[in-house]
Amino acid sequence: MDANQARYWHLCDGDDLRTRSPRLVWCARREGLVLAQAQTLRLPVRDPTALNVSATATPQVIDAFDQVGSLNITQTPSDNPLQPYAPRTLIMVDAGHGPLPLRAGPLNHIVSAPLGTFQHLSIGGEGRLAAIYSDGAQHGVLVVHLAHRWVEHTELPLVGQRVAIDANNHIWIATTSALLRVTGGPLPQPYVRGVARFEPEPENPHPLQLDDQVLLPTNPSITGISGICIADSDVVLLVSHGDGSQSLMRIDGERIGPRMVDAFPLAKADLDLVVSDVAWLGAERFALLAPVVRTAQGSWSGLHDCAVVTLRDADLGANPVINAGVTVVTERYPLTEPTTPWFVPGMDGMVRYQSVGGPRGLYPLAIPRYPDAVVGQVNDTLDSGILDCAWHRVYLDAHIPPGCRIRIYVRSSDAKDQWNTAFQRLPDVTWNPLASELPFAPSVAGHERDVRGLFETLIQSENGRVRTIRGRYLQLRIGLFGDGRLTPVLHAMRVYFPRFSYQEQYLPPHLRQQEQPAPGIPGAANGADVRERFFAALEGVLTPLEGNVAEAQRWFDPWSVPTAALPWLSRSVGLELDPAWPEARARRYVASAGRLQQLHGTPAGVALALDLATDGGVGRGQIVVVENFRLRRSMATLLGIYMDDAKNPLTLGTMVSGNSIVGDSLILSDDASRAFLALFDPALATSNERAAVQQFFDHYAHQVSILLHGPARQAQAAVERTLQQAMPAHVQWRVLATDHPFVLGLSPLLKLDTYLEITPPPRPVVVGDTWISREGYITNPPALSPADVAD
Repeated sequence: MDANQARYWHLCDGDDLRTRSPRLVWCARREGLVLAQAQTLRLPVRDPTALNVSATATPQVIDAFDQVGSLNITQTPSDNPLQPYAPRTLIMVDAGHGPLPLRAGPLNHIVSAPLGTFQHLSIGGEGRLAAIYSDGAQHGVLVVHLAHRWVEHTELPLVGQRVAIDANNHIWIATTSALLRVTGGPLPQPYVRGVARFEPEPENPHPLQLDDQVLLPTNPSITGISGICIADSDVVLLVSHGDGSQSLMRIDGERIGPRMVDAFPLAKADLDLVVSDVAWLGAERFALLAPVVRTAQGSWSGLHDCAVVTLRDADLGANPVINAGVTVVTERYPLTEPTTPWFVPGMDGMVRYQSVGGPRGLYPLAIPRYPDAVVGQVNDTLDSGILDCAWHRVYLDAHIPPGCRIRIYVRSSDAKDQWNTAFQRLPDVTWNPLASELPFAPSVAGHERDVRGLFETLIQSENGRVRTIRGRYLQLRIGLFGDGRLTPVLHAMRVYFPRFSYQEQYLPPHLRQQEQPAPGIPGAANGADVRERFFAALEGVLTPLEGNVAEAQRWFDPWSVPTAALPWLSRSVGLELDPAWPEARARRYVASAGRLQQLHGTPAGVALALDLATDGGVGRGQIVVVENFRLRRSMATLLGIYMDDAKNPLTLGTMVSGNSIVGDSLILSDDASRAFLALFDPALATSNERAAVQQFFDHYAHQVSILLHGPARQAQAAVERTLQQAMPAHVQWRVLATDHPFVLGLSPLLKLDTYLEITPPPRPVVVGDTWISREGYITNPPALSPADVAD
């Protein structure tokens, strides 16, 4: 709602701006509505034998070191031609030195199926390799952890056809009747049971096992699974049906339930292909790989593209399977000559396919081609809730490159399904120098004169004596016009209603509009209509200014004030900001100004200032503010140990004597009891005791130690600058830094001198420079052949 109490509809995402034209698409990367590319696709000719070719092909995987793994398709392994093995029973590794010779096994030895032969394999997660196997009667999945070097397998109730691994190390096995999920693994270390102790039952709470399964729909019947891929948290299957058709099925991988399967028939997209595999490209795009027809001589038939589609969700309702939409993306993804119609799963998430030269990445054609003009109607109808509502203005947050345009078309009615007028084209949008008409709101598109930022146009008819558009409901059409190489980007649209007319509000009745709009009747505008639209131009300038004035309190709110005004706001409350501070820290510091002033000069105030200056270092326990009197005589209970050494590892040089207090009030020394009287009333003591109290004050009063642990040492300069401002002038302070998160001699007394340390990542072991188990770890890389990684 603006300063004139006008409301607005805000359309700002792919659902709000979804149109009925497939050539207007929401681009997640640009966060806006754009023209769909209009390139001519070169798809291969339909090959009915595609699925037969796919069934006999050899699946491959690739790790993070570009090593390629595959199933052995020969009778003997390449490194030992004298020892025979059955086909498809061995995992082979190409160590990156060309397709031949292949090195056997990710564990440097042969990895065979527990029974039968391997059918398919995949790689993913934190470095897991999964291969499904079957002998016709018994089935299972074998998992190899490429970093931890363990091999486990578990049985499956159904024969698996495709396997994939998601980011959470869940292994998904697709069958013709269900989608199976396998989770778990062995214990990190071998466990030896003891005779004279209680043992956990079971020893491994999360073994490799079948965790859950989702039944697939049986209508139409499923005859085979051609492909599988992971799309964020969903699993997408390429399914073949008994009637010869194919479809994509998307299954929610997190929520298991009866309504989680969504079917997308490929026939509805007019895609005349027999698809053999599917891969996720991101941004709701899926690549469909189809085999190509070869010539009589066996050569490739020419240049082809990989088909890419987007899936449009449907309202699931009560039906578990909904025929939602599949749209072919008219953007070319060229292919070199593929060897097999399968994608190659990898550790990095890149989509690759098998070719003569090895796995190749799938990339879109670099030079775009857009249609010159597309007009699409927005699906949703805007409801003002006001009969005979005068629709006011449209604001666009957009990027309109030179040579491109955005046009808006509208029509209105008081009855939602009865549109008596045709769509009216609104005047061309005009660039507005404001970032947004909303107070203090940023622009998604950026700010560049006539190109990026805020654009606006008044809602009015193209002709007629009265050009105000009235009606409870409003429908929109959006027209994007490009030059073939560039496309405008519409990030958001705001449609305001009802109109606050200066003429109707402020002029006498005889100068107001006396006629009613007559849609479809051409003619020159009358004087009142011209005057109203002239005033509307003034209102478009004044209303945003009034909105900024009405929201002036934001200038005094540290969380909403513009970044450039933060130093001014801090000085107004008596604070000086460090120019090098990040914006979030500066806002927190200004927001805590009142609390800082209340606690100024106290230990709590110093701790708060340090916590703000270090982004929570005090709250995390990495910075400890302690008055020195709490550090006195703290270790006498360790009888026979001399604790006055400044380099003692238990105290790190903070102690000044060897006697101790246990807690804050239990005194184990008669001499210390005199000092303890200072905490109460020195007048109750004798003259000797008062002298001891005075000596105590002279030695310990007005002294503070700042303990820095671990990562807080890097902020020592900022800590010292903050102490110079926050610490009272008569207080002496010192900073003690250590890389330990726990100081044994201080923690029992201070009750706060410890914190949970974030374990740093291991660094490579350096001979003669590394402390094994403290700073460097010898680990295996998640590679198919670690020995070749070292090469």
